[in-house]
Amino acid sequence: MEEQGNSELTRSFIIGLLIATAGVLAIEFGLSVAVLEIAVGFIARNAIGIWHADWVDFIADFGLITLMFIAGFEVDLPMLRKNLGKSTVVGGLSFIVPFAGSYGISHLLGMGHDAAIIVAIGMSTTSLALVFPVLREKGLLSNAPGQFLLSSAMVVDITSVIVLIVFFIEPGWELLIGLVGLIVIFLTAPVISRWLFGRWRGNLIEMEVRFILFTLIALLFIAQISEVHAALTGFVFGVVMSSILRKHYQVEEKIRSLVFSFFAPVFFFVAGSQMDISQFSWKDAMFVVIFSPVAFMLKFGGTYYPFSWFGCKLNRYGALLFNYRLSFAIVAALFGLQTGRVSAGEYSAIMCVVLITSLGTALLLKFRPDIEHPPME
Repeated sequence: MEEQGNSELTRSFIIGLLIATAGVLAIEFGLSVAVLEIAVGFIARNAIGIWHADWVDFIADFGLITLMFIAGFEVDLPMLRKNLGKSTVVGGLSFIVPFAGSYGISHLLGMGHDAAIIVAIGMSTTSLALVFPVLREKGLLSNAPGQFLLSSAMVVDITSVIVLIVFFIEPGWELLIGLVGLIVIFLTAPVISRWLFGRWRGNLIEMEVRFILFTLIALLFIAQISEVHAALTGFVFGVVMSSILRKHYQVEEKIRSLVFSFFAPVFFFVAGSQMDISQFSWKDAMFVVIFSPVAFMLKFGGTYYPFSWFGCKLNRYGALLFNYRLSFAIVAALFGLQTGRVSAGEYSAIMCVVLITSLGTALLLKFRPDIEHPPME
């Protein structure tokens, strides 16, 4: 028993060390920490052989729902309504063009319908949780072009959620019961939070943060019994709570700190550790070779030209930035792997494309100043 405990502790230490190393490298080299966390997860499984500990699976599941909560929280409904018409056109085409192209190419490569849909979603989505901080860091959220770009990214994320629901949620009693539970939470949580945030604001035991985390655990439980994917429930809850949390920025910052310092890194590590190189075939390698440039160009073209139609000064910058497809692409790929819709090799291939295109985007933004956004008035 003691040896088993020591072995568990050793694995936990190595996993923690690898995740911390990814953070250090991200800071030193200015790369996406999520990409590096996925990379060390891959190394942990395929090079070291240590990638699993008892606590990791739950933290990863919770990391997924909290990450999608943050993504939903970034959906600014007033801003979205303000730019609804043109953002719907740009965001819709930014999703539809790579979706149609990826689905068609996947079929040509011999994939089945479900696997092709998973690939198409993964290649078409945009990580709002990554786009938002980049725009905020560049100071673009205070002007019209930046807001147009952000609201278009919101449309892409919302479309990704809708497509996943339409294609893969199967009706049944469990689903009905789960939906009732979700509706109750989505209706009551804003009312409770307004009262709770006002009554116990600034307390030392952080009741506001505890309430959000407890509600997310409840959503995770409902997702498991109803077969509604946790990512979907977390995203919708983030949208529901967005207007409230923006008025309580300290609570928002504390939740962000928890998510991006602990929960999300474990999720990305686990996503990388699911990539088993021993299951990788020559067909999977061909998929990576074909899709890495194709997915990038489809997303770039499907975003650049619609932005240009509306005279957006950020057309090239936005088209490149929208190739950040990490969060929801990983969600789609993991969903396909866990439900048997994609094989272990196909999952690894999808993840490779996601990593290559996201890393390529990061490097272009870092080392190509001519792609940098123009000065805004």
